[in-house]
Amino acid sequence: MFTLVQIIYSANLLITVITTFAIILSNRDSTASILWIILIFAFPVVGLLIFILLGVDWQKHKLLRYSPEEALNRYRNAYEDINSRFIRSMREKDPDEANDMEKLIRLIERGCHSSLTYADSYRLFYRGRDFFETLLEDIGSAKKQIHMDFFIWKSDTLGEKIKDILIEKAAQGVEIRLIFDGFGSLKRISRKYRRELRRAGIDYRYFLDLRDPGSRHKINYNNHKKIVTIDGRIGYLGGMNIGQEYIDGGRRFDSWRDTQMRLTGSCITLLDSVFLADWSNCTKREASFPDPPEYREEEDVYPLQIAVSGPDSEWFSLKLAYLSLIANANREVLIQSPYFVPDNSMLDALETAALSGTEICFMITGKPDKRIAWWAAHTYLEKILKAGVRVFFYEKGFLHSKVFIVDETLASVGTCNMDIRSFHLHYEINAMLYSKPIARDLKDQFFRDREHCREVTLEDLQNLGLLRRFRNSLCRLASPFM
Repeated sequence: MFTLVQIIYSANLLITVITTFAIILSNRDSTASILWIILIFAFPVVGLLIFILLGVDWQKHKLLRYSPEEALNRYRNAYEDINSRFIRSMREKDPDEANDMEKLIRLIERGCHSSLTYADSYRLFYRGRDFFETLLEDIGSAKKQIHMDFFIWKSDTLGEKIKDILIEKAAQGVEIRLIFDGFGSLKRISRKYRRELRRAGIDYRYFLDLRDPGSRHKINYNNHKKIVTIDGRIGYLGGMNIGQEYIDGGRRFDSWRDTQMRLTGSCITLLDSVFLADWSNCTKREASFPDPPEYREEEDVYPLQIAVSGPDSEWFSLKLAYLSLIANANREVLIQSPYFVPDNSMLDALETAALSGTEICFMITGKPDKRIAWWAAHTYLEKILKAGVRVFFYEKGFLHSKVFIVDETLASVGTCNMDIRSFHLHYEINAMLYSKPIARDLKDQFFRDREHCREVTLEDLQNLGLLRRFRNSLCRLASPFM
């Protein structure tokens, strides 16, 4: 007869061996695979639980019943003529520029089924105070519907202001739907706050709600999106969550530098469709999607695409878009991201472009909120510095902006960081912008930000000292898990 200890040991060994075979057959990055296998064997039971929580490759196992890509695909036929018309027009003006744009448009169209569309106005916000003042005004003018989808939502001073005006609009008959990420907003919203929302008739849901036992093993996969749509005519996306620190920097920072975008026009239909896909996943009910708006030439002003990706997407479209932006740049690439924990493909792209003569300026926060990721970033920065990339640490406050600008022609604003989590583990959303006025505005702000930066050299990093460099390299080992 086997003892209980022998049975438990044998069962654990069998599960460990099966899991190891599954990791090998997944054909994931070899370094990550080896690290997971070592963890599972070195820490029986605990290592296995960590792998289930953080290591399962959900690209082969659907996390969501309805993907944002499916929602965007509903509009492809309706917008097909707009795509063709824009590309023809660009070819007539500048064939070389049109070629670069067409590559990115086709990539986003095929990667996440998103068509080219237009905004008839835009506004960029670089400070939380300006953004939230305008957002509160727009919410106050809502007549029919307010949709808000945020990774982090706090019931702090700012959260209370937003709640009060939402309750006021609900009393006027405006339909309000709110989505909070199950991890990002966990324990950040008080019971009293949620109770007041319910009493006002405001419908809110948690995305992959960790209070639900069926979602707890998905803790590593988050809805990192920040979306607002109002009456189907005004939309916002960018890096800012709902929290007072986005206005005043909070307790840890003197200020908070971020980028948010306000849009109007036919593009809001696609932005709202992404929200409704998330809503359908939260409610487990079919969503009612809006019809595509009729195309009008007077709205043909600022062309863009709404691009999305997630851990169970067929393609990691936002990472591929960043790679395309770098590879197709002719003169200049400007990048802002708080984090830099890339995979090999992103490192290779940056090094190739820099060695080929493209001027690349990369701005990262100089005052981190996540020290392990920031320390690990130093080891990656060393390599791109050798290739000729210029690196800047923003030191006025915390830099949380996620922006790409290429040749004053193409740009991207959204939620996707330059790190493995954003590329592979988060549900993200960016606007891919094919507009010189927007690209120039973003570039002007980039150089204003540079006045508050310290340029980092290869010598700076190599002179950190042995213990600090060892610490940074040790943190890098955790990169596949970040």
